[in-house]
Amino acid sequence: MREPDNIRYVAKTGVTWMGMIFWPKSSRYVSDLSAADAIPEGITRVGVFVNQPNQEISRIADRCCLDIIQLHGSESVTDIMALRKMLPEDSKVMKAISVSDANDVKKADSYADVVDILLFDTKCQTVGGSGKQFRS
Repeated sequence: MREPDNIRYVAKTGVTWMGMIFWPKSSRYVSDLSAADAIPEGITRVGVFVNQPNQEISRIADRCCLDIIQLHGSESVTDIMALRKMLPEDSKVMKAISVSDANDVKKADSYADVVDILLFDTKCQTVGGSGKQFRS
């Protein structure tokens, strides 16, 4: 979500989570952080990031009052542990795992103790979801 009018319209449908892409290479990139101001109270705010510096993630999370930080890059366990120290205690961290086979699913084990949510995504040429189903 990046357009305030669209955010307000979608919010009326009863959604409980709303995401914003903060990765500049995405066609859905949220360049104007004030768009987050249109998200009503009570909706969980998710910010999506790809291999961005922890300081940048923390700054955007604070400005946009993000509830969940969704990481779609090659962030290591060490990177995530350092990021968590920069976020408010009640922030949740979600790690996306790109899956093309069963070995990719096993990668999630290393993140189990440092993230709150694991997201399994079909591996594709680009970053993020492809809309295609995977089998492991």
